[in-house]
Amino acid sequence: MALSTTALTVLLALSALLLFLWWRIRRVTVSQDLLLRTGTPLVSRTAGIVGKPDEIRRSGGFYIPVEYKSGISRGTPREWDIAQLLAYCLLTEENMGPVNGGELAYSDASFLIPWNGENRRYLLSVLRNMRNGDGGLTADVWKCRSCEFGSYCGR
Repeated sequence: MALSTTALTVLLALSALLLFLWWRIRRVTVSQDLLLRTGTPLVSRTAGIVGKPDEIRRSGGFYIPVEYKSGISRGTPREWDIAQLLAYCLLTEENMGPVNGGELAYSDASFLIPWNGENRRYLLSVLRNMRNGDGGLTADVWKCRSCEFGSYCGR
């Protein structure tokens, strides 16, 4: 039994609608649960910093900035990597919404760093020390070549 032209048209339209609905539901689920690749730097006018996390995930009602490191952790995250991730937490919170922590992902381990009042104060003290030149000069002069804080330390 052959389908009439009208029945075939209706069947094709319903198929297209179902395909569209499936695609729409899948797209929303993936974008909310997994990741937002950052292409544009985030700006904090309150802290006077700019940065771009490697990735921002969303879990529930919170955003989670992720920073990938090519080196190994040797079991513990480095202090300057934590400060960088905390800066990304502040940037993400101010530009996107609530953050309850971030992730430092080394090649051998990952660490979840909480974003709370204590870590916020720590980050702001690091930024203040860097701007005042109180952080001390690094012994690794090669790091100075690409450091954006050269005007603060005078090196």
